[in-house]
Amino acid sequence: MAALKVILYFLSGFCVIAGAICVGIFFHNGSIQALGSGAMLGCIGLAGLLLSIFFEPIVRAFRDERARS
Repeated sequence: MAALKVILYFLSGFCVIAGAICVGIFFHNGSIQALGSGAMLGCIGLAGLLLSIFFEPIVRAFRDERARS
């Protein structure tokens, strides 16, 4: 579980950094595609960070739900 959480943190951080780079490209070139990519990568990265922060309670909830069935 700890290794999966580290991988989630790494991929989420990578997405946030890539999104920031895309937004920088937008401000440099004015490319609308870069702004869309930056928004998408930023949202995916922030969602991944939230998932990795609350990973244990989410897994525990799924395990409890399986035990009831």
